[in-house]
Amino acid sequence: MTEVEKQLRDYNWIKRDIEESRKQIEVIRDTLATMRQLSAVQYDDMPKAKVIGSIVEDTATRIEQERINLKSWNDRLQEKHEKLMQINKWLDMLPDNQREIVIYRAIKDMRWNRVARACRYSEVRAKELFYKAINNIQREAAKT
Repeated sequence: MTEVEKQLRDYNWIKRDIEESRKQIEVIRDTLATMRQLSAVQYDDMPKAKVIGSIVEDTATRIEQERINLKSWNDRLQEKHEKLMQINKWLDMLPDNQREIVIYRAIKDMRWNRVARACRYSEVRAKELFYKAINNIQREAAKT
């Protein structure tokens, strides 16, 4: 299996990972918003300055950790999004018959007999078109 085929087969995992990253980013943003609201609480009634200082310090440290975590998830999301866009670009450059076969075989992970039936080709012709498409994608990938 070529590197291009592996990336095509990872298409659905990449989409799931993007969705998971978006959810995680939303959770972190909510956490940061909550922590900022808590840090804005007035501590007028509290008699000890050490306690207040400790709370503020802990909150500031936690906010910084969450900001680093948020950046990490944003970077991961960006990386996965770029991979997804690359795969879509590869699919868009293929003729319709090759694109259809690549989607069925690599992305939907269908067996050859089902791919051939869905595309109305013989298995031999479906495989021929598939590998021709993979070669076209590899040539395009080598250019970049």
